[in-house]
Amino acid sequence: MALGRPPGREQRGGARLEPHENEHLKAVDPTTGTVPTLVTGALTGPLPAALVPVAVAVNDTIGAVGLTFTQDATPQSFAMVVPDRLFRPGANRVQLYRVEQTRAGTRLHPIELVD
Repeated sequence: MALGRPPGREQRGGARLEPHENEHLKAVDPTTGTVPTLVTGALTGPLPAALVPVAVAVNDTIGAVGLTFTQDATPQSFAMVVPDRLFRPGANRVQLYRVEQTRAGTRLHPIELVD
């Protein structure tokens, strides 16, 4: 896994993503000078109590990697800024992955989007 590259092979995980302000990703207009580069949300489902390493892909390109955090009463929140160059006009696909380090290398587990 590397920034600016496709995420590679996917393995399903049990976590779910509750995005914040997801509607901004459905109609991006780069000519306005503003794109939704701040991607935020919270994870739900079976998760460890510890911080979770996550990666965000926009249109099938990894744009940011970070750790979840607790905000107010919401554990496993995340907020990451992705490069504006990853967005295209119209609808954009954002995918969150749980990152796992193994002896064989880095594995990405897609996190299901909750609408």
